[in-house]
Amino acid sequence: MTSAPLSLDRARPTPPPRPLQRPTADTPISPAFQTQPKSTPPTLRALRKAFQNQQNISEMLRHQQNRIENDAEIIEIAYDVQAGSYVSLQATPERQRFQAAYAGALVSVIDALGPCRSLFEGGVGEATTLAPVLKSWGGELPTTAGIDLCWSRIRWAKRWLHQNGAASVFLASAALDRLPFPDNAFDIVYTSHSLEPNRGREQLLIRELHRIAARYVVLLEPSYELATAEGRQRMDRHGYVRDIPGHAKRLGLRVIEHSRFPFTHRESNPTAITVIEKDRRAMATDSRPVCPACHSQLQPTDGFLFCAEGCGRAYPVLHGIPCLRVEKGIIASQLFDFPVA
Repeated sequence: MTSAPLSLDRARPTPPPRPLQRPTADTPISPAFQTQPKSTPPTLRALRKAFQNQQNISEMLRHQQNRIENDAEIIEIAYDVQAGSYVSLQATPERQRFQAAYAGALVSVIDALGPCRSLFEGGVGEATTLAPVLKSWGGELPTTAGIDLCWSRIRWAKRWLHQNGAASVFLASAALDRLPFPDNAFDIVYTSHSLEPNRGREQLLIRELHRIAARYVVLLEPSYELATAEGRQRMDRHGYVRDIPGHAKRLGLRVIEHSRFPFTHRESNPTAITVIEKDRRAMATDSRPVCPACHSQLQPTDGFLFCAEGCGRAYPVLHGIPCLRVEKGIIASQLFDFPVA
């Protein structure tokens, strides 16, 4: 069976993956970046070369900007430069087995929460978690959607899902703090290490994920509290989130589970699972994307999604992927006021 269609445009083929090796967060900063004037941002070519040399892009950019924590632009650039590397890692049998076990454990958690007719992954990346989640799903697949800040990663996700028999998943470039969906849009909302680089923004992002969830939010995120002293130093250095359940409780949300997840990519960055209950009896009714600025319905037109009844923003659709970020929207209230030549 296939999931209910949400896609606004049919998947188009993308170039074959390039073999990439993803650097770790502990890779030291390149001397070229250490001596570069902080007023001169590094070029895309320089960043790609640094990534190929196993340098940590986020750390380079924080150093260049004299920042302690990541901002949205740093996160987007870092992940854009390394787009394709997560899919490349799936070529190894060991990684495939790990991802299958990780996804299977997540599906078991979701199954225990009751019926799920609609599913959303925030920060879907290249869909290397979502694809095996859907493969592990028992019975009819839910209506499924995913977003990521980085457009390039969404393009890889679209290709990877198509190769894994899940081409009908709706994907968009969007921000976790301005999700392009209405309230209570999905039965289950989950993340997998996508809140990770957002220390200082935990409550903002958890609140927004909770808004679009009808029943539960499931967060698979690094646990500062469960990490070793060395692991905490590493998390501090890279601006990783901390105290996820504490932030949720301070928002007045109901945390029903918080524990170490049985599968972790690296022991210095242990994964914990946090389950937030919103309304276990509820059921999502409308998962269609909306304007991230005003939550009005969007109308497809001429390579854009247009917010005709709300703020008048037109969001570009690039290679079939909607760019549903407020700052990418073009104010075009008179879009239909002129005859087509």
